[in-house]
Amino acid sequence: MHRLRRRPSAAIVISMLALFVVLGGTSFAAATLINGSQIKPHTIAKNRLTNKAIKQLKGNRGARGPAGPAGPAGPAGPAGPAGAPGAAGSAVAYVHINTDGTLDAAHSKNVSASSHVGTGVYCGTVTVSVVNATSTVDTGGNGGFFGFSSVVLAGQDPSNFIGILCPAGSNFIVGVSDAGGASNADYPTWTAFN
Repeated sequence: MHRLRRRPSAAIVISMLALFVVLGGTSFAAATLINGSQIKPHTIAKNRLTNKAIKQLKGNRGARGPAGPAGPAGPAGPAGPAGAPGAAGSAVAYVHINTDGTLDAAHSKNVSASSHVGTGVYCGTVTVSVVNATSTVDTGGNGGFFGFSSVVLAGQDPSNFIGILCPAGSNFIVGVSDAGGASNADYPTWTAFN
């Protein structure tokens, strides 16, 4: 059988030539790649490097050394502004009654008399109109013993303890017990009225 041999067309010749040029150019480029010795120092920006390359440039972190000595104290800062005085209290009267029932006049206001009428029971006379009162044990005045103290005003005394136990003219009564609250105790007290 006889085979026909044709000449390649111009299009095939041009495409083959282009293929050889491309293959030859790739191998030329691979043979002439840039290497690290050809790069001048500080000519590549950090944003052109990969994170892995940046990490390798930094190297491994060494062990932390001991802390250095503390530096000297700095100078004191300026004083802050003075605070405004507090608001006036609402107490119109207050009294410090000593353990024996005597009035501590130096630490009392608008109270004219006090007395000790029984263990842990004190009476007194407030000289201004009041509607509320509160009392507490003077722990510092009784050697550090804790206790409880309560006060009743004349207008709030349905059992009339003031009339029964206190001297005439008294208008408040203070009861004091020990820290356990089980028995009366003679402790000095502070009482405030408003």
